[in-house]
Amino acid sequence: MTQVEPDGGDTQADQIQELETVVSTLREHFGEEVITSDNGEDFNIDRFEQEVRPRECGPANHYNYEIRFEIPDHDEDSLEQYYAQAEAAAADLGLSENQNNSSGINDRGTIYFGAGSAEDRIFLVRSGVGAENVTIVYQTKCSNDSSIQEVREEFSERWREERRSEEPPTVEDIEQEHGEGSAG
Repeated sequence: MTQVEPDGGDTQADQIQELETVVSTLREHFGEEVITSDNGEDFNIDRFEQEVRPRECGPANHYNYEIRFEIPDHDEDSLEQYYAQAEAAAADLGLSENQNNSSGINDRGTIYFGAGSAEDRIFLVRSGVGAENVTIVYQTKCSNDSSIQEVREEFSERWREERRSEEPPTVEDIEQEHGEGSAG
């Protein structure tokens, strides 16, 4: 079993490799049917890397990635199981358990398991009061490495270009295109 490298995870390549490790471990513990993309397809790290920009975290010019999965339709028995699976996944990833976990189902009928704080990561498995889903969240290390900053800027530039191409033409643009307007 490959573990998260506590001192690694600074570069773009390190973060994507770490997510591959995490996704593989989560699939082992929670199942292929849970670890899917938003549209229900198998989670694909290559597609993720192309479609998801690094998110802001911590101080200025620091970025990381977050993956999130939802487990629908749970009952008390499955909550105990998910909590145990979260503990096992964290251990396999080499993540230290955080303080203030619920130690199974708490008195509100929910679970909260967190790990990775000591390794500068976030791994959570939680359910809320009355929530229909159990949520699994993983965040990579917050980094200011130039490679992750470059990817963030590439995404921002691509977004700006898409917005520019979507802007409707102004009246002046239309008049110039058709040779109309004041001769001023």
